[in-house]
Amino acid sequence: MSKETMEKKAGSYLLGFRIDPPERLHNTVKQLGSLHNIYMKSPNFGIAISRAKDEAYLADGTKQTDREPVYNEDLGLAIERLPEKYTISDLWKVIPRKKIQ
Repeated sequence: MSKETMEKKAGSYLLGFRIDPPERLHNTVKQLGSLHNIYMKSPNFGIAISRAKDEAYLADGTKQTDREPVYNEDLGLAIERLPEKYTISDLWKVIPRKKIQ
């Protein structure tokens, strides 16, 4: 397709971009290439990932392995199996109750 035919079909609009004067084209290509190389070394895809192991408070300092989860009807959810001789109500006895006056 000739330039004249394209101009007639596109209504003389330039589709894309043009660099004027043409002497600036070489420097612009160099700069765009440099920016592309810098970006490709460390691209930003809009997400950030951090791989850090979160520490957790362990009330049972002698814990060697995870205890299997069990469903607790009182709480209505799955919890780690409690050590022998402990109940859910024992967990709430850690904080002493204050009398309401």
